[in-house]
Amino acid sequence: MFDYAVSKTASLYVGLYRGHSTDEDYELCLTSMFDFEKGQRSHPDGIAAVLVNDPDVPPVPASWRKRMAKFNESVEARTYLLSIVTPSPIIRGILTAINWISPPKRGHHNVAHETFEQAYDWVEKQRGKPQPELRELYRSVRAAARRSG
Repeated sequence: MFDYAVSKTASLYVGLYRGHSTDEDYELCLTSMFDFEKGQRSHPDGIAAVLVNDPDVPPVPASWRKRMAKFNESVEARTYLLSIVTPSPIIRGILTAINWISPPKRGHHNVAHETFEQAYDWVEKQRGKPQPELRELYRSVRAAARRSG
């Protein structure tokens, strides 16, 4: 399943994958991120997105990884911060290796973190100011996940 929340004023996006993810979940993630980026690309702080994967979430299928990579390449925002949160050291290592092989555009940063708190600290450091809305968005997607079962 996939839930997300955005703050247009702070130009922040938080997505949460949990349990079994379907093609519809991956499509929702890509569509919502595309719409978010398109609407926020001129925001003075750029855009920041945190995608959280719960421990029981299997790796994204290759066909969707390719589509996600194409999305990342299409981002027009001057500054684009993307943190993938996963407890898997293997997946974090793969994401790091991909960045070495194919570095993001100037002003774009794609990183992997083990926890949401690490991602939060990184976004705050990159932006140089507190990001309380980011924690609120995370609480919001967790609450939505609890409501939907």
